[in-house]
Amino acid sequence: MQAQIRCATTEQTNALFERIQKQERREIFEKAIRDKSINRLQPNGKQRTHAGPYQIPVVVHIIHNGEPVGIGTNIPDEQVFSQIRVLNDDFKRLNNDANLTPAEFLPLAGGLDIEFVLARQSPDGQPSNGIVRKKGSKSGYIFEEEVLLKSESIWPTEDYLNIWVCRMTDDVVGYAQFPISDLQGLEEYQNEIASTDGVAIAHDAFGSIEDGNFNLLSRFNRGRTLTHEVGHYFGLRHIWGDDSNCNTTTDYVADTPKQNNDTSGCPTHPQVSCSNTKMFQNFMDYTNDVCMNLFTAGQVDRMEIILNDDNVPRRKSLLSSLGLIFPPGGLQNVALLDIISPWPVSCATENVLTIRFQNIGSDPLTFIQLSYQLNGGTVTNTQQIFDPIAPFNYGEISIPLLISEGTYDLSVTLNLPNGAEDSNPNDNTLTKSFIIDGIVDQMPTRERFEGFFNEKWTAINPEDGDNWILTSTFYNQSLVFQSLDFTQQSTAWLVSPNLDFSNLTEANLRFDWSHRTSPNNDVNGSILYSTDCGLNYLPLTSFIFEGTSNTTSVISEDNWDSQVINLNNLANEPSVRLAITARAYLDDPLYLDNIELYAGEASPKIPLTELVAIYPDQNGGLNLTFNVEERQTVVFSIYDITGKTLVKNIAVNTLNQTYTFPLSDVNTGIYVVHIKADNQYYSQKVFIEGR
Repeated sequence: MQAQIRCATTEQTNALFERIQKQERREIFEKAIRDKSINRLQPNGKQRTHAGPYQIPVVVHIIHNGEPVGIGTNIPDEQVFSQIRVLNDDFKRLNNDANLTPAEFLPLAGGLDIEFVLARQSPDGQPSNGIVRKKGSKSGYIFEEEVLLKSESIWPTEDYLNIWVCRMTDDVVGYAQFPISDLQGLEEYQNEIASTDGVAIAHDAFGSIEDGNFNLLSRFNRGRTLTHEVGHYFGLRHIWGDDSNCNTTTDYVADTPKQNNDTSGCPTHPQVSCSNTKMFQNFMDYTNDVCMNLFTAGQVDRMEIILNDDNVPRRKSLLSSLGLIFPPGGLQNVALLDIISPWPVSCATENVLTIRFQNIGSDPLTFIQLSYQLNGGTVTNTQQIFDPIAPFNYGEISIPLLISEGTYDLSVTLNLPNGAEDSNPNDNTLTKSFIIDGIVDQMPTRERFEGFFNEKWTAINPEDGDNWILTSTFYNQSLVFQSLDFTQQSTAWLVSPNLDFSNLTEANLRFDWSHRTSPNNDVNGSILYSTDCGLNYLPLTSFIFEGTSNTTSVISEDNWDSQVINLNNLANEPSVRLAITARAYLDDPLYLDNIELYAGEASPKIPLTELVAIYPDQNGGLNLTFNVEERQTVVFSIYDITGKTLVKNIAVNTLNQTYTFPLSDVNTGIYVVHIKADNQYYSQKVFIEGR
């Protein structure tokens, strides 16, 4: 697999000039910028012409493959908001990693007084959140298809910074169009240049994992690809000037150290190039996102020149765009984002309904009406919000729920933001299913799904999607989850009974799964836990249910894999519920079986048909691992060949435990192990290497 290419802006510029068949000499453009920079430093030189922060209206075109919102290339709104936050922080030097700039570069670091704002109205004057979703004519785009990509959806480039987000299929993760100087001789080509002006970014390099569990490439998971490309959009060159010759390389900025190559990865500081310490932390280098943290004051000055230059089209005009202004009459719009609680399975009849929402309107939100239905009955609750929620900020509302045990379908609707009709009621309602039960069990325990499993473990899909069901497999009966939904990603929960860990010092969980091996076909799994009877769940670990078989049939043990999860952090807790979740969208079947909860270390896996496994301990003793059907009292003894009893033990509540007996002080020889379990007697001769 080829490595991703962070930026193809240089190639985009060359291709652009080939399309227009004339090329303004770079030296002329750079000299003009240089002259304007010098002029700004003169006592009577032309200074900044825009008061206050520069505001840039942004429209994000999400070019997707028809997936539901939040899946694959059709990235969620939250990912867009995350990226805009990163852009604002990085350009203003408010980024939380600014403190990582090396001391020698701190005097050079600069911030631009700028604010990137998602467009508040569309070109035809309609209210907007600055996000446009369009199913593309292709599943992915290569760099050479730039004109096609941008023709899928575009707003006037003199009024909006257009950003296209799509799947890029040629290892490029981003490119931008440099500002084009409006010199004589290029006028006839301005329409063609305008039709591609903006920035294109790969969907998996857009946004930051600091703001959500977005599916991003590991090198590009902090949103710095767009920071880099918008730097190009405002006239910045790569810090090494795309030139390997130390004598000629330049990015036309005086305070960036000269270097003759790009920097990849995340090297240790300092690195040397052209006899200088490389500023590989600069946003215009090629390092990983986590290693970038600054623009220089000279770079900021260069971008300000572009923003204030009347002769550079489609940059200064952005500052007076109607896209920055809410349409007349204001906009009242609230979006219900999540029903946080009740959680899918709980034993708490005194519960809490908690929702999360966002104010997408133009005014601070001070009032909202909340209505909910439980199995059809309607309750309306009017909420006065005492701390107004600013536009595009988030809020939560919690109200008590007193309910009995049972299964519930919950529907929540928000209405009347600030007492007015919502301009987009399509995002005002969410539904959720949940169960209140009082099922309890003790440790250790297991579930093998032979029969009606819901007597202890509870299966539910809170999004009313596909759920765990029983099916026949190599292990007789197993659970299977298959998401066949074309419209949404679905999460199936499997929740344990309420368990008492108060007398445990350690605990472990083991389960088996099977899933067909296929590209891009893995299912996201997680383990969550609750210590308050299900009022709240917290993540314990996450993982991938990777492929274990080349077929959807599970006909042998070779088709299965096993996972062990350490639960020691839950030791001494009197109330524990565990949830195994699987999240997928239109996927092959995922099979689950043989859940074992150990009141100690996880025992070695033994065949299901064996009552006990007897084997040497690494310290010279003997291990007995049990595999009985139900918790019971077992009796086991160890004799030498003369009939002398060496060990006799009675173990209560035995299910899947391993008992270890140190026998290093006995003579080497044959010994007999005698066991009574499941109303059966079992004997086995073993060889022990003693003293």
